[in-house]
Amino acid sequence: PLFVKELLDFYDEPKPHFNTLSTIVRGLEEKGYVSHKAYGKTYQYFAVVSEESFKKRTLRQVIRKYFNSSYLGVVSSLIEEEDISLKELKELIEKVEKGKAYTVDEAVKLVKETSTTKFDGSVEVAIRLNVDTKKADQQLRGAIVLPKGTGKTTRVIVIAKGEAATKAKEAGADYVGDVDLLQKIEKENWFDFDTMIATPDMMPLLGKLGRVLGPKGLMPNPKTGTVTMDPAKAVADAKAGRVEYRTDSFGNVHAVIGKVSFSEEDLKENLNAFVSTIMKIRPASVKGDYVKNIAITSTMGPGIKISLNSFDK
Repeated sequence: PLFVKELLDFYDEPKPHFNTLSTIVRGLEEKGYVSHKAYGKTYQYFAVVSEESFKKRTLRQVIRKYFNSSYLGVVSSLIEEEDISLKELKELIEKVEKGKAYTVDEAVKLVKETSTTKFDGSVEVAIRLNVDTKKADQQLRGAIVLPKGTGKTTRVIVIAKGEAATKAKEAGADYVGDVDLLQKIEKENWFDFDTMIATPDMMPLLGKLGRVLGPKGLMPNPKTGTVTMDPAKAVADAKAGRVEYRTDSFGNVHAVIGKVSFSEEDLKENLNAFVSTIMKIRPASVKGDYVKNIAITSTMGPGIKISLNSFDK
């Protein structure tokens, strides 16, 4: 089928070995997407379904198996939703040189250029750290208020009583209460908020909701500043663009640093602020290089590696 030829053209030079192409075609035939007729030792393949349906039904599997997996999201989105051609897709991906580490200026420019969504996508940073998360002192967790914000509207709920509740409401909290709000969450499965802040005296009441709040990342924690005697300041920080970070089991930390619509200068300022924060909290027990890799990406866009020499260590 013509689309198999398009897939061939999508490869970088040199072209794939014949056996690779045979594997692709046989796999498509097993799924019933193509068929063949034998002419002696020669096989002629043809599409069983329409080219449009063929593209949508096979592209994800083929890209996942034969191309860089970091492009899977952008490939699926572009082909299935925005009807971009493989030629245009190749031109987009080729803007990011595989294996190259860019300067901060180059990376921020590229992350804006390779954004593919029709909506204003988020820009995220991922940092791979040389930490052992099995050790308590190397489990990093905290929060930072980005100087240029995140571009998102954050809905804040505060669990507090008395004067603390009054000040939180004045600071702009969307919901303020105590037992009434906790019962609403428990009985109605209500989660119309993005950040929960609580005063220390309310934490015993929140304990029984840990099973539902914890998995959603909504449980207040002193390390992130969401358990505090000054909820008004916490509300202001959350509204101003506070982002939380936490090492996963592989030693990675992720955070949103803005929107694609942000100016390059604003994105760079947020990126530098976040990386600087991570650099400063290096555990004393870490041996050797602390940061292994830093990359940024836009929603459904390719990852762009940044040179570690671009940051102050």
